[in-house]
Amino acid sequence: MDNFEEITERYTPMIYSIIRSLHIYKDQDEYYQIGLIALWEAEQNFTNSKGAYTSYAYSTVKGKILNYLKTQSRWDSHLLIESNDTADRLSDAVFDLYFPHEEIKESLSVLTDNQKKWAVGCLFEGRRIEDVAQYYQVSKEVIKSWRKGAIQKWRYYYNKKKKHQLLGSSKYL
Repeated sequence: MDNFEEITERYTPMIYSIIRSLHIYKDQDEYYQIGLIALWEAEQNFTNSKGAYTSYAYSTVKGKILNYLKTQSRWDSHLLIESNDTADRLSDAVFDLYFPHEEIKESLSVLTDNQKKWAVGCLFEGRRIEDVAQYYQVSKEVIKSWRKGAIQKWRYYYNKKKKHQLLGSSKYL
């Protein structure tokens, strides 16, 4: 075959097409690299008896990306189970890390643990409701109820705090 740089240039659109067809939206650069490695392996292992190079390269690249995707899926699910087991033990340390400012800690203190999970996941880490729901293995509706409860508590908390500040009292909880 030609030199690998020419092959890479010619087959880069194919690699991205495979990535899109598999609906991979995170870590696309990583999957592109997997595709390049598979393309290199296809170039090294190709013989004319295996048919057309394009077909062989396509199946090799798609196969490697699918294998990597399956491996990552298993790894992520293992980490999810393990992290859920240790989440309760680490919650205080994590909240100190995420929320060093006293006012934020104070406002989080009025929330339940589940409402804090929503606040951390959606507000501070910027994850979507669907991602938080998948992480904690609950439905989107459950996360939405955590959000609703948190917002209600915060409204009550800040209204009470505002009222006490107007009256000159320092205690508002």
